[in-house]
Amino acid sequence: MIVSGSLDETVRVWDVKTGKCLKVLPAHSDPVTASNFNRDGSLIVSSSYDGLCRIWDASTGHCMKTLIGDEKPPISFVKVSPMASLFLCALSITL
Repeated sequence: MIVSGSLDETVRVWDVKTGKCLKVLPAHSDPVTASNFNRDGSLIVSSSYDGLCRIWDASTGHCMKTLIGDEKPPISFVKVSPMASLFLCALSITL
């Protein structure tokens, strides 16, 4: 499986062999900038221009946690640590 984020504000889970979309998550209120699975595929993490980073249960599609910064700057990148204990969220800000 692979996961993708889109300008239509959704996160999608795809079957690589068939090319079929298995799940559509109504993820954000602005375009999704990044999405990743954790190592065992049980979690999905997504980020968006809406300033939110969300953690999803990959099997149910349920949003388990929403991380929000104080000023909600756009988030351009997310990554899950190998042990799934840390989530890296990179902000899109101009200094």
